[in-house]
Parts: sequence; structure tokens; C-alpha cells
Amino acid sequence: MKKAIKKQQVYYFKRWTRKKYASFNSIHKVIIISVISLNCSFIFNISTVFSQTENDSIQKIIQLNEVEISLESTTQSIQKSLLKSIVTKNETKHAPAQSINELLDYLPGLDIRQRGSFGTQADISFRGGSFDQTIVLLNGINITDPQTGHYTMNIPVNINIIKQIEVFRSTSAFLYGVAPFSGAIHIITQPDTVNKIGFHVFTGMYGLVGGEIYANFKTGKFKHLLSFDYNRSDGYKKNTDFNLLNTFYQGVAVFRKGKLDIQMGFNDKAYGANSFYSLKYPNQFEHTQTWISSIQWQSKGFVKWKPSLYYRYHFDCFELFKNQDKQKNNYHNSQVGGFNLQTWFSSRIGKTTLGGDLRIEDIVSTSLGDILLNQKAIRNEKLNYTHGKTRYIASLSLTQGFVYKNFISNISLLLPYYVESNLWNILPAADVSYNIFFKEKKHNYIDLWVVASAAKTLRMPTFTDLYYHTGDILGSKNLKPEQAYTVELGVECEIAKQGKSPYFVFKTDVFGRWTMDMIDYSKQEEDSVWRAVNHANIFFTGIETSLNIYLENLRGKNVFVKTISLDYSYLYSNKKTDNYLSRYVLDHLTHKLSLTFNHSIYKTWGLHYILSYNQRKGVYISYKNTIAGELTPYKPYTLLDIRMYYYIKYFYVYIEASNVLNVTYYDIGGLDQAGIWVKGGVKYQINIPKKKLIN
Repeated sequence: MKKAIKKQQVYYFKRWTRKKYASFNSIHKVIIISVISLNCSFIFNISTVFSQTENDSIQKIIQLNEVEISLESTTQSIQKSLLKSIVTKNETKHAPAQSINELLDYLPGLDIRQRGSFGTQADISFRGGSFDQTIVLLNGINITDPQTGHYTMNIPVNINIIKQIEVFRSTSAFLYGVAPFSGAIHIITQPDTVNKIGFHVFTGMYGLVGGEIYANFKTGKFKHLLSFDYNRSDGYKKNTDFNLLNTFYQGVAVFRKGKLDIQMGFNDKAYGANSFYSLKYPNQFEHTQTWISSIQWQSKGFVKWKPSLYYRYHFDCFELFKNQDKQKNNYHNSQVGGFNLQTWFSSRIGKTTLGGDLRIEDIVSTSLGDILLNQKAIRNEKLNYTHGKTRYIASLSLTQGFVYKNFISNISLLLPYYVESNLWNILPAADVSYNIFFKEKKHNYIDLWVVASAAKTLRMPTFTDLYYHTGDILGSKNLKPEQAYTVELGVECEIAKQGKSPYFVFKTDVFGRWTMDMIDYSKQEEDSVWRAVNHANIFFTGIETSLNIYLENLRGKNVFVKTISLDYSYLYSNKKTDNYLSRYVLDHLTHKLSLTFNHSIYKTWGLHYILSYNQRKGVYISYKNTIAGELTPYKPYTLLDIRMYYYIKYFYVYIEASNVLNVTYYDIGGLDQAGIWVKGGVKYQINIPKKKLIN
């Protein structure tokens, strides 16, 4: 009995190419592929394949994007073993967050100490580190502020255009030629392959109004990403009003010899800084402007080259008393320029990377730096900058990655040189991981890894640490660099169905960090001034555990409960503050427990909850009951944020509330955060279809 043969469409792949950087050429052998099955997961997912017959008459020629399969997969494996956390756009699309600051605060191990809402200003604390000890990268470019970590999060990017956020261990950012003291945050954007325009408008309590527009489009070889957003509010209490503006552009082009990546962005913030830097001064006000730009080129070939030029400009006007005489304001103008070069190649021993970075940090100010012999005019003001400082930092790095069967290692050596102080440092780091097993059990794929890392890190004082003197805060030119040794051991387990993303992910890490000469602001209880000092040695240790269950990946999109996540972090430091007060270092979170729950109500109508418990170490001086102030311990608090959403095709509407329980709490002692805040918004996306190539 003859079997019926169904007519099938025939596909011709026209973009298979032979290039010297392809994986088969890198093996230096001739590889003949006799059959390419349509079951290949990166092309199609077809359960049955039929042969072509003479009777087949339906044909299409589909031009696919080029797929490169090379030893870079080894690099990706190495980098995966180094990453602490990866947050993708898909994982955060329903989160009740309006800014990068709020988004990061949901991650284990991160303590985002906000002074104002909606990304007005926030300090990043990673595993007990101060706000100056975390480096921030944007598409591989170091945009950390040299003046103070308070401004590092002045990033001209809104969360709707972020592809993913990577949180590195202290070892892995050596790949970028920098040595973060406690960690690094890497924000990644990327023009979409689909031409589209997106809109987002929202409003809420306290006079909140905002909107944004972004576009992805292609011209010639370039793919473009362009975004603009603005929001403002009257503030949740007196002098917490704000006006925030961001604009950002990224262009990516792929040529025959390599890839070009250009980015530039502008951030403008004007906000009431009620008690931001001192509870004694509730009428502070601040206006900042930040400009970033960079250009990168990544070559193709056996040896790859990636040169980068980058520039960051920052302007800050600080008023201790809002609308005071301009001559009493603090004006700062900092510039950072640099050249970074990375080159790497893959061989039998793994991936070898060489890097170099030359960074120039310059500031002119009315208070920071040495006295200028020739004063410089302040833009738009009939005043002059009277102080300034320039410093040069050069660094060389060598990284060797190695993969053998189930074992991956990455060994780095970073050599920073601080020209002004003629100071060389040798900073080694090592990261190893071992895949205990990867096996199939009843169509479930189980992947278990053990990871260990160790590194030495160093941080030079910021310009604020060295020179600041306003109100009750005093810097010190005698500060020494702070140093640390960090070790970590972790386990990661993933379970997935065949051909699908993991539905079960479990991670746990135990770490220890020995620090020397930690920079902090401290004072005796009876003192009136906070002074920048080098602490004695401090030991930090902790554990971070996360459990994520993605039921969507297990049972499909129509499941009632979509995701459940449980995160817990514990941090211990051996230093006590019995004889003095610590402003930033020794008032870290000791316990942070978060539960995230996302479920549907009906079809695409759903709810997203984030419940967190936080307990902070240390005390602060409260002026609520007495003018002289009294020591007050931090109280534990519980926060609940909720978003209800509905979407259909390209239309998305939501209403959300932060701090639903209306809890009074402090990220920074005595500086109370907003109570319940209700907002709502609408997002709409217009996709512009590409012309199809059909014969």
C-alpha cells in the first residue's frame, strides 16, 4: 500500500557562507555536511520532514539572517559562568517599576538606596559596598561618575528599551579593563530587527505625568534605536518635586569586515532634594545634566579587535537652600574621556584576551579640587570655577579562558597605573566552573554547575571623597585607596523541557570579602561634621539564594500561575559602630527576602506582585523629636508593590501601586520614602512590516 505524500513548501537557504572566522574553518579541517535537517532548532521547529518530489510546485526563497557558529560559543559559556544575574526584558515587562533604580532593587544582593522616586537619585550598594564601589557599564562602556557615585545612575535610558541587565561578580568586569570594588552592573540596549514605533503615557498621584516614545528602524546597513522620555511630579512631600528628561540614540551596522556600534544620550534632572545629603537641611535643590557618547568597532577574523572611544560630560548645580544667592551654590563640571582596546583570539587552550584602557578624569568646580591659577567661566552664569583637578588612569589586562569537557576557567590579571600618584597595582582574578551533570530524564534536561571565584580589587577615592566641604560633610585629601579580597562559591541548577527555556532555576552563593582602608563618612555622636576616613579592616560575608519557577515554560502561556520567584540574601559585617557613626558602609541590609508572583486573571489580564522584607544594620541620627538629634536604630519593614495589566497584540494597559501597605521606611537614615503611590499608563507599539522576498 502506497503512502500518500503531502505537498510541502521547499526552502532554499541563500546566506550560508564560508568565512575565516567560522567555527569549521577555525578547526583547520575540511568539514562536509551531507544533510542539514529542518529540525535544527535555530531555524525551524518541525516535527515531520517530507522529501521533495517532482509533483511539488510550491516554492519560496527565504533570505535568512546570517548565522555565525564559532568558538565564540566558548566565550559565551565562559561569560555565563562569570555572571551574577541576568535580567531580561521579558522577565521585567510586568514589574511595577518605572525606572532602572526601581528595577534593580528587586534583585538579590543589591541594595538600591533611593533618595527620591522615579530614578531621581539612588545609591547602589552591592553586598555591603558603598555607592562609589559599584561600576556601571552601558553597552560595554564604563560610564561611572568620578565625582561621586550619587550621579552614576544618571543614565539616559528608560527601561522599555533595555534588552537586559547583567550584574557581575567582582572578578568578571576585568574583561572590560576595570576592577569594580564590590561589583558591576552592565546595561545593554540593542536596536530591534523589527521596524517599530512605541508610545508610553502614564499619570498618577502627586501630579505625576510622563510619556515616552521610541523607534527602531533600519537604513542601509544601519539599525537604529532612538528614544525620548519625560516625566514630572509635584512630589510626595514638600520639596520632592522633580522634572526628568532622557534622550538616547544607538546605531549598529554590520559590514563585511566587522561591526560598528555608536551611542549617545542626554539626561537632565531638576529636583527638590529634601534632606538628601543632610537631615539638617530639608530645602536642598539640585540640577544635573549628563551627556554620554561612544563609538566601538569590532572586527571579524581569527584575531578580533575592538577599539572604543568614549566621552562622558556631567554638570551639577547644588543649592543647600533652594533659590539661595547663586554665589553660594556649588557648581561642578566633570568630564571623562577614554580609549579602550580589546583584542582576542581562540585557540586550543581557549580564548585569550588582551586589553588596554586610558582614562582621563577632569573636574572644574567651585569647591572640588586644587585652587586654579586661571579660573574658568561657568556656563550661563556670571561666575567662575575656582578649583579643578585632572587625573590619568592607564590599565592593561590579560584574560585567559579555558574550556575542557565539563570544566571552564577564566584567569585575569589587571594592571592599573595612576599617573598622578605614580601608583602601580597588580590585581589578579580567577573564575572556575564545573558542570557536574547534564542529562535527560523523561524529556527534562537537568543542568547543574558549581562555580568558584576569587579576586583582588582596588578603588581610588572620588573627587568628592577628597575635596568636598559643604554643610556638615568634610572630605579628606589624605585618603588612601581602598582594597579588598573576595572569594565566592556557588551552585546553579536549571531544568528545562526539550527545546524550551528553563522552567526551574535555582542559584545559591556564599561569599566573603576582606576589605582594607574602606572609605566612609563617620563621626562621633557629639560631633557636628561627617568626615571622610579610611576604616580599619572590615570583613563581609553572606549568602544569596534564588528560586525561580517559570510555569509558562512548562505548561504554556495559558497557565494560571505564570512565574514564582523567591530570593533571599543575608549579609554580615564584623565591624560595630559603638564608638562612632557610619554614614554609608556599616548600615547595610542584613536580611532581604523577596517573593515575586505573577498570575493571570483572564486570558491576557493578569496581576504581578512583589513582596519584600528588609532589615538594615546600624543606627542614624533622627531630628524628629529633638533639635540636637538622637540615635535611632533602623526598623525592619515590609513592602508590597502590585501591577494589574492587560494586553492584546501591540496594546498594553496597566495600573500599579508601590508601597501598597503605606509603610514608613528609610533607605538612608531619617530620609523617609513615599507611601502608597498609584499610577497607571498605556503602551502601544506599531510594527512596520518588512518587504518579503517571494518568488
